[in-house]
Amino acid sequence: MKLIKMKNVLLLILAVGLCTSCVWSRKYHSVEDIRESKLPPQLVSFREEGFKKIPAIIHPDSLPHLVWFTMTKDTIPNIPVSFFDFKKLRVLLLSENDLGEIPIEIGKFKKLRLLEIGRNNLKEVPSSILELKKLNRLSVVINQLEELPEQIGEMKGLKELRADSNLITKIPSSIGDLKKLVILSLSYNKIKNIPQNIGRLNKVINLNLAHNEIESIPENIGDMKKMMSLNLIGNQIKELPQSMANLTKIVVLHLADNEIEGIDFSFEKLTELVILNLAGNKITEIPSSIRGLKKITKINIANNKVKEIPDFIGDLASLTHLYLQDNQLQGLPTSIEKLKNLRILNLRNNQIEEFPNVLASATKIRKVLLGNNKIKTLPKSIGGLDGLTHLDLSSNELESLPSSIQNLKNLEELNIKGNNIDKAELKKLQKLLPRCRILW
Repeated sequence: MKLIKMKNVLLLILAVGLCTSCVWSRKYHSVEDIRESKLPPQLVSFREEGFKKIPAIIHPDSLPHLVWFTMTKDTIPNIPVSFFDFKKLRVLLLSENDLGEIPIEIGKFKKLRLLEIGRNNLKEVPSSILELKKLNRLSVVINQLEELPEQIGEMKGLKELRADSNLITKIPSSIGDLKKLVILSLSYNKIKNIPQNIGRLNKVINLNLAHNEIESIPENIGDMKKMMSLNLIGNQIKELPQSMANLTKIVVLHLADNEIEGIDFSFEKLTELVILNLAGNKITEIPSSIRGLKKITKINIANNKVKEIPDFIGDLASLTHLYLQDNQLQGLPTSIEKLKNLRILNLRNNQIEEFPNVLASATKIRKVLLGNNKIKTLPKSIGGLDGLTHLDLSSNELESLPSSIQNLKNLEELNIKGNNIDKAELKKLQKLLPRCRILW
């Protein structure tokens, strides 16, 4: 995915920036390595060594050229003050320890570019962190932080800020001053509002505010025109601003599990969109403007109040995954047959009375999930779906299955629980599909 590639590019740029004037020696993974080295190492990496404190040999006098220090998955409760005299340190990774606080001396790391202190027991980040003017990447995920420094906007060099899974209640208003920011991830917090000036972050490609308590999105979010991924899953959003139509580079849009009743903005300009997730809302109609999304591969509109799938769904030629479960559908339009690339179709928990014959032309389809509907019979044409690996027909009104079902040679699982098929036919079915796991 483009987004993953972009992150890898950012990390590569960071690594290259750290190595422009030096060629590092190998990593040192133990105290013995350091003691036996002929030259003081520039990079030391400890992981799950059982340390309860930073070893005494990790001292500026012993390692005057230390540039990179990693110590993860240990039980270090604090950092000695002497540690902050490493003048050349550029990368510090102390995730998954028992750190209860970060000393104010951290501001002495004037050359620090990367700081990861996630998965600790931190309740606050000292304001002295604002002095790290060259810091590119900061991760404080999975701690107990209730707030970020109010003047975080002073950290002009930040390109990535991750503070997921904390207790943060607000985004500092100065966030808009982080002009170089590319990734902002604050999911699983207690944030209620998005500051108005967030639109000033015009270089952000990934904004993740999932699982907070956000009720509205500022109109100027449309100014973030380089956005490629927006995740707002699990909030309390009721309306979407018209300006979202300006996010023309967006590839992934997650709006699931909110309180959205309708989509008022147009998707016409979102021509790069690949994944659209609207599950778990109160949507009654699929917006017609999605018909022009030529690159879209996955649409999730599960758990809404949709009664009908419009004909234009067939125009989405690249569609591979379509999730429509937990709605009020009674059938599918004939245009579904144009979805030649469809692989997964989920129609569970609807009010469908007939197996969709239009699927006969979906030669690439692998999973059809029709559990908990009102289907009484299956057409002979089902035997033509010879690429099927999973077929869920549970909790319907079936009394028998057509003999053509034996043509489904690739079927791995067939679920026919909760129907009226007698045991004799079930035994016959097992002989017809000896390699298939049949649930009944």
